[in-house]
Amino acid sequence: MNGPEFAHKNPAFFRVMGENILYLDFLSQTLFSLNKGVSTPLKTGLAPLYHPLFFSGSPFAVVKNQIVTDNSLVFLAGGKNSAFGMDLRHIYKIEGGEKMEICRSLNTLLGFCVCHNEKRFLIHETVSGASFYEKSALFLWDETKKTKTTLYSGDSMVTHYGFQADNTPFFLTESDPVVVTHGLDGFKRRALGATNILFFENRIFVLFSFEGEDGLYEWQESKITKIPVPLASIQEIFADLSHLYIAGLTVNGHFKLLQSEIRNSEPLDFKNGNTFSERAHLAVEPLEAHMGKGWLFGAFHPHKPTLIRIHGGPIGHMEKILSPETQFYLERGFQVICVNYRGSTGYGREHRIALLRNYGKADVEDVVCLIKELKKKGVKTSNIFLKGKSSAGLTAILSSLEEEVQALAIYCPVTHNDPLDAELASLFPPNYDPFEKLCTNQAPMILFQGDVDRIVAKEHTDKYVKSLNTTRFFQYEILEGVGHSIKGETEMECLKKEFAFFKNISDTL
Repeated sequence: MNGPEFAHKNPAFFRVMGENILYLDFLSQTLFSLNKGVSTPLKTGLAPLYHPLFFSGSPFAVVKNQIVTDNSLVFLAGGKNSAFGMDLRHIYKIEGGEKMEICRSLNTLLGFCVCHNEKRFLIHETVSGASFYEKSALFLWDETKKTKTTLYSGDSMVTHYGFQADNTPFFLTESDPVVVTHGLDGFKRRALGATNILFFENRIFVLFSFEGEDGLYEWQESKITKIPVPLASIQEIFADLSHLYIAGLTVNGHFKLLQSEIRNSEPLDFKNGNTFSERAHLAVEPLEAHMGKGWLFGAFHPHKPTLIRIHGGPIGHMEKILSPETQFYLERGFQVICVNYRGSTGYGREHRIALLRNYGKADVEDVVCLIKELKKKGVKTSNIFLKGKSSAGLTAILSSLEEEVQALAIYCPVTHNDPLDAELASLFPPNYDPFEKLCTNQAPMILFQGDVDRIVAKEHTDKYVKSLNTTRFFQYEILEGVGHSIKGETEMECLKKEFAFFKNISDTL
């Protein structure tokens, strides 16, 4: 069945409540009910919860057709009879607005799920002394016996886990032979609470990426079968009593909710409407192998202005999606390259962990290689522009110090190695602090910073700006009331300002 196209750009955390589907729109922070294609607002001011590694956690749970919220936690989930939640060290049962501790951990909690009888929990945690991006552990908690049993703590990440219909646990890791043999990547930084594995009676459906593109697969006795789905990015899957739903984006950036009946072992059937015809309207191809990994939007031409868009994270990836910013630049005569340097997800474990203890080096080397290859193809320095947000801000600035470009658009950049941040400590090389090197930047730059950013504090960006030997080719934009995520009208205003800055530089130099 061809699902509805959403007016909202950032819906997430889909849940079934009776005949309705609930979802949160990130942009308006509103909880909606979807019934027969009609969305009705239920609750406003419901912001995604904050987890330092996932950034966004589900702020609501559904139990017996009741909506439960608690903004003191980082993730909420609904069971059959009760709601459950967690902070970074504890899992709680929530009843009548009261929290009762179920269990606690010495390490950072990454997520959990509860079995149907609510007596056992699968608990996903970090491993002491290891990076979250490298390995994790999975435990089985028995609430009746108050015991915690290790199911996995190996040399790779647990990527999928949950309880099957008979209440037995199931999980997959990156080192699973079937996953490795097929070249699949199970790691994707989805919001905490966006499901990537679904158990339906005796069938298991999982989300993987292959060469940077998402796919839905059915797992059957250690065999996998890919299911055709007309989406370029899959954000989460969920089900009611008879249907499987997939929420995600088409290649042209349209958010869709697709559904298919689930009948015994019959193949799923997602009717597509006009989705595939979109591909004809958008030229998007993988980069040539010698240029690295990523996507080229717009037919390549050596004389076109070229925007190289670098993703943040730093472990994340640029998807094969026409985003508003990509469309903005394409409409103004640019070609856009979204680069997936070493450390990006979607290309397997080896590609991702190559950034560990190498951030600020491996990512920069890959971007610099791309710039050099573009110049070999005839693209002039005056036509190359870099853009990066958060960790990608650091990557973009360091890259411009190695290979000259025309100008930079930077948002809330990581400018220092915070020794109190365990994940940064595992990403940066030992004893490496990029601050002084970043301050030698000479490329024209427009820099944006939200004044209520909880990820990259404004005070750090202010310190960086004060330390720069700035010229008239530097512009600092402070965004009032804006955090780390820049969306909607604010994003469009920023795009206009960065484009005007790029044009002014090109006209002046």
